[in-house]
Amino acid sequence: MITMTISKNFIKNDDLVLLPKKVYESLLSVASKKTFFQNIDQDTFESILEYKQGKIVGPFKSVASLRKSLEN
Repeated sequence: MITMTISKNFIKNDDLVLLPKKVYESLLSVASKKTFFQNIDQDTFESILEYKQGKIVGPFKSVASLRKSLEN
């Protein structure tokens, strides 16, 4: 068994946590996915709100009319 001495300067308010690297990486992965889905949820909410407010264009009869609306 390995014994480590950790300076008290690194431990403030009992906030030191030791994790195996694989556990740490999996936690990072979950955290990034959570942020990703929160952003998607926010974007979806904003899109639905804009739809309800009538801020939509389309449907388009042709690609040309779609392009024209995007240029404006």
